[in-house]
Amino acid sequence: GGGGRRRRTSSRTSGAGGDGDDASGSDDFAAAFEARMSKLGLSDSESEEDVKITEQQVAALEKKGLMFRGKKAVAGKVSTSAAGRAFLRHKLDDESLSLLETSQDIVTRHKGAEFSKTLFQHIIRLAVKTLLLWDNGTFSDEDFAGFRVPFRKICALAKNVTAREIWDDATVTRLIELMTEIHKGLRTMLKPHVSSKTIGKLDSCVQYFATPTFLNYAHEQREDWKEIVAVFSYFLDNSRI
Repeated sequence: GGGGRRRRTSSRTSGAGGDGDDASGSDDFAAAFEARMSKLGLSDSESEEDVKITEQQVAALEKKGLMFRGKKAVAGKVSTSAAGRAFLRHKLDDESLSLLETSQDIVTRHKGAEFSKTLFQHIIRLAVKTLLLWDNGTFSDEDFAGFRVPFRKICALAKNVTAREIWDDATVTRLIELMTEIHKGLRTMLKPHVSSKTIGKLDSCVQYFATPTFLNYAHEQREDWKEIVAVFSYFLDNSRI
């Protein structure tokens, strides 16, 4: 379903449920992933120390084909450059990466390249930290269950209003309510385990995205909006959420 370019059916599992032991570990996919991340401007992020990763966790991840050079440097903190991208490669599918790319294109046109790069660095760091906390057992699948309902509602609403060619203040208000619900839950879940700086990055992302200004602008970007709705439709149709 959905418009935009035809979506490739992915054999990889998206999000925190993936085990990273399948096609996503291939050299070709790894190279393509690195190229796409580099294009997003997310290849040279600095290390941060507020998410702890143990030697045992490093060893377990390496069994899945993740290469962590200098284990002592990695254990105790996680980088969103080498280690973070390697980990994320085993958790993102093609559709999720396409959603990031399309969203960044919209933000770049709306607010400029520098703002966009910083915003998406925040998003990648948050994703890596959240998934590492899931991987080491800090969070369970049940902890994420509360986010699936509002996110499915966002996907379904975007799909339905696009199909019916409806876009009004009520739609925007409802999308903001659902995004705020996810924000509150994610903030509560993460706060005991990450720094206030990381929580601030989460807040800043939501303060930009969950606004009439951004949502109306995004909807006006017709081809990009169709691509976003196509990804949402894929998530819904393939039970990715």
